Amino acid sequence: QLDATHVYLGTDRGLYHTDPALRTLRRLVLPPLDPGRIVFSLLPDAGKMWLGGGDGLWLTDPQAASASRVAGTAVLNDEPVTALTKAADGKLWIGTRTRGLFRYDPGSHQIDHFPPQSGNPSAMSGGNIATLLIDSRGWLWIGTQGGGVNLLKDTAVKLPKEARFVRYGLAQGLPNVLVDQLLEDRTGRIWASTDRGLAVIDKNGTVTALQRADGVAIPDYWSNSGARLASGELLFGGA
Repeated sequence: QLDATHVYLGTDRGLYHTDPALRTLRRLVLPPLDPGRIVFSLLPDAGKMWLGGGDGLWLTDPQAASASRVAGTAVLNDEPVTALTKAADGKLWIGTRTRGLFRYDPGSHQIDHFPPQSGNPSAMSGGNIATLLIDSRGWLWIGTQGGGVNLLKDTAVKLPKEARFVRYGLAQGLPNVLVDQLLEDRTGRIWASTDRGLAVIDKNGTVTALQRADGVAIPDYWSNSGARLASGELLFGGA
């Protein structure tokens, strides 16, 4: 959503536009973008919109009906971009389906790759990223499909090899390592929907799993499906 009167929906058959009352629905044509392409992720930014799909990262201008493949990100051209978020310094963090995490500077067009390394406990634990979250402290939380949750506190790290990730998996209390959505509540706790219930991570890093016995009616959640309302309530989409 770019403003109060426009709502954009990414689907497996292109990008659609509607209004908050859902009175109209139309598929957008943004040349040279294939109007029928799959859209995994959207990120509004100063009247324009970053778009991630099956063929990398694009910057779109729905009002001008145009799109351009992002310069400097050729390494992503054949990679599904599944999650996007923007840090306070203006840099984009990009989650992909197989190659893990990237950081992109729109000013210099520099792109950094933070690859998964299962044998390195300080590196990313998985390459299939479903959700990204910058919390109120500026920390980056990464939800992976199969590698649990990863945390990068220093998002300004110069070189990817110097990055130190904190991992949260089954041993730390997650109910499942297939993590679908990450949201922050008003107190700074991080909530994760998974393929086996919810989990909450407090400010001390303690993980508490929540399942049917705790009142969680939906056992299995959906990738990158959720939102925080203005009221503070957290929404998670599930099966």
